[in-house]
Amino acid sequence: MELLRKIEDGGYPTEYLVARIQGRSAAFLRDWDALIFSPDPLASLAATGYRNIIAARAEDIPWQRLAREYEWVYLQMNSALRRIFKPFFTHQELRTLFLALRYKRGNDEKRLQEVLLASLLAKTVKTTLRDLPDVPAVLPEVERVLIVMSPRFSGLEDLFLRGGLGAVEQHITDTCLEHTVRSPLHPIMRGFFRRLIDMRNIMSLYKHQRWTMKDRPLFLRGGTIEEPVLTQAAGSRTGEGASDLIARLTGTAPEIITPTSVEHALIEGMTRLLKKEARTASEIGRILQYLWQCFIEARNLSAILAGRDMDRELVSQEILS
Repeated sequence: MELLRKIEDGGYPTEYLVARIQGRSAAFLRDWDALIFSPDPLASLAATGYRNIIAARAEDIPWQRLAREYEWVYLQMNSALRRIFKPFFTHQELRTLFLALRYKRGNDEKRLQEVLLASLLAKTVKTTLRDLPDVPAVLPEVERVLIVMSPRFSGLEDLFLRGGLGAVEQHITDTCLEHTVRSPLHPIMRGFFRRLIDMRNIMSLYKHQRWTMKDRPLFLRGGTIEEPVLTQAAGSRTGEGASDLIARLTGTAPEIITPTSVEHALIEGMTRLLKKEARTASEIGRILQYLWQCFIEARNLSAILAGRDMDRELVSQEILS
């Protein structure tokens, strides 16, 4: 069994997809302030590609649009491209899996159906999430799918009983990242996933320093920053360790270290890297940069729609460039 939907269609030549993506890139939203400070941000989206999407909550609309766009790109890809990008879409569909599990736990049938609508999850996985009665019943079936990739995915039901869904999500995400970087990858995809591991490790380091935890943080293997460097940085109680590693990874560090500033610095560092690769690398770099920019737009829009009744100045601080 596979986590992702199997596509039989042969798709299109890579050059064709890159040309289509370049055209679709013109539709990216750019004037974030106009949307943030508009009287009704949701109504302002009526003239965009978001106008035909209906969701139980407004902040879900961008994520549904993202799922549709990812589905479109995946279906356009030829078999060689799908093999290259399968790790990316697998990682992205973990979010769908986690949301579906949360909605199953909360008996939110409407949002469960919505999140699965355009998902690239395999039909068997969607059926499991829809039809089984609760999370303890679903997890063994999810484990059967994931364990094909790595035996380290075993024990999800016990982990849920001990630590809840949060522990399950962290274990699946961490295991998937470490498994992915040990697998054969296109060089651009390997660089992308190694940076994702770096980002996750630096966030773990920052949280360790912020809350002065006694236990040493557990760092993922496979990033560009070696474990001894992370361990040494964890010994600093001033927060400078995380700041120094952000600067090393992204070329700059936030002036004030907060959870938001750390996360933004890491994500925006990835954005700059992918833009550079899209300008200088092969078609793979351009496709990856497009997929990442779609994610950034969805995240920004979701923050705006979720905060449309809040202080708009505060909302503007959540926007990623």
